[in-house]
Amino acid sequence: MSPHSLSSAYAEGSRLAKEEFHKTAFLGSVFNTGKFLLGMGNLGAKGSGLARISAHHVGMPLGFGIFGAMGSDEGKKTEGFIKGLAGGLAFNAGMHYGGILGKKVLAPGFGGKNYSGVLKRLGYGEGAAESMAAASRLNKPLHGSIERRLGAGTADAKHIDKLRGAYQDASAKLDFSGNEGLASTSKKLKSLFTNKTLTPEQQKELQNLYSEFSKQLYSAGKATGTAGQQRALTGLRFAKGLGTVVGGMGAGMMASHAAENAFTTHPASPFDARGGH
Repeated sequence: MSPHSLSSAYAEGSRLAKEEFHKTAFLGSVFNTGKFLLGMGNLGAKGSGLARISAHHVGMPLGFGIFGAMGSDEGKKTEGFIKGLAGGLAFNAGMHYGGILGKKVLAPGFGGKNYSGVLKRLGYGEGAAESMAAASRLNKPLHGSIERRLGAGTADAKHIDKLRGAYQDASAKLDFSGNEGLASTSKKLKSLFTNKTLTPEQQKELQNLYSEFSKQLYSAGKATGTAGQQRALTGLRFAKGLGTVVGGMGAGMMASHAAENAFTTHPASPFDARGGH
């Protein structure tokens, strides 16, 4: 093959590679933006200023607004966006409080300070109940904004301190010497927590290790129960999760519809109160 042919082949290969790279980058950006508008993921690179924008508190309401505008008639796009935005903000608030109410209705007392007592009434021993209660206490500070921040690599020192305190509280009251998996995960967590601040990659590692540590604590305690006790515990956890989802979605949708209706500027019927036009 002549040098000219080699040069032409290289140039064509470079052109095709650049085109493919641009297509992949564009589709990746579209996908990430779509996830953000659905309340998931984050914008920008991990740890960047854009990644600090909450997909749940900002992205989802914007998504509601955009879909509201898309579904509106010409000339009413702005109204559709405003109604959707208001509905999204109300949905977030309603979902939070509805979830709390739902789990209290379907699984009363199964959480917080009562958690250990419920486990003991199911027949679990002191050690097993404390292990699972410690897992619950570990989950409380993680779930929500801190979990989203760790995933985006934007957690600050105060967020790391909160998780560090929950870990130290749990590890101080439990003995991991008989469980190699727990001991290994605890050692890795302890090593990470020696740092005051963490890089985005370390924050993701912390999120994974922290979640794994909580799961291991819960599994170790649950495994000590009989088959009947384990089924009863699974049923309670399912009821709690179902109450959170159903209560959250129900209250969220009710709040969303109420907020959107408050911004309606035209009658729902072409007839007025007297039956005329």
